[in-house]
Amino acid sequence: MAEGLQKLVENLQAEINNLRSQVSSRRPTAPRDLSLISLIPRWSGTEKSVSVKEFFELVESSARIGCWSEFDKIQIKILKLSDVAKIFYSSNSELQKADISWENFKAKFLHRF
Repeated sequence: MAEGLQKLVENLQAEINNLRSQVSSRRPTAPRDLSLISLIPRWSGTEKSVSVKEFFELVESSARIGCWSEFDKIQIKILKLSDVAKIFYSSNSELQKADISWENFKAKFLHRF
């Protein structure tokens, strides 16, 4: 019986260490919910679409609820681009850099649109 308790304590300690490493690396401990992507409309960057500010607010609020990373937000935003907005993204090499931050990505779109 004592051996079983010792094994349980070891397993719990390992789980605690895993959670601590996730917190210290700033990874969310809750799983990401990518189903929220369906709530975000396609965005064209034209007068027919919502404003760029409103579009970013939709992405950011969905990201908070869904535990999305900066990388997730950028990739989801790219997937939702169409028309003029997609052309702007495709023609701007800085937006396509793997190490671009969400804030820089957002600033480029806010400045353009």
